[in-house]
Amino acid sequence: YFENLSFETVADIFEFEKAGGLIISVGGQRPNNLAKKLSLPLEPKTSEYGKAFEHFLIAEILRAASYQEREATFSFYHSANHAEVDLIVETPRGRTTALEIKSTAHPDSSDLSGLRSFAQVCPSAALRVACLATRKRVLGGVTILPWQDIFGELGLL
Repeated sequence: YFENLSFETVADIFEFEKAGGLIISVGGQRPNNLAKKLSLPLEPKTSEYGKAFEHFLIAEILRAASYQEREATFSFYHSANHAEVDLIVETPRGRTTALEIKSTAHPDSSDLSGLRSFAQVCPSAALRVACLATRKRVLGGVTILPWQDIFGELGLL
């Protein structure tokens, strides 16, 4: 379906299809690839689990921002050297947050290379990792926090 993404439209399609589940996509191939694999249970520490976790969290952030009518620009970062950041959030007041999403409780410095690359382009950006950690910590200037806490960091509570 290529429809306006509103609760009513999604609910109508869900009811019409008598769906047992739902993946909402705002573009890209990842949801289509993921849907093919969802007939199997997701196992932690697999690439499918990581992709599903990343997709879930980005979708929830976009949903919360839309629901609360927050003005923000959402994008991602990919450099010529193939460094990536999962989500860049820019507010009208000029605050930029670079967010990397990891499905581990213990991200290490190797997980921060995309954020370090982005910091060279945008030194004022808040660098965050949302993950399965149970407590907030700082590693090399990057704040690592439980995924649930990212909503407060982005002003989406």
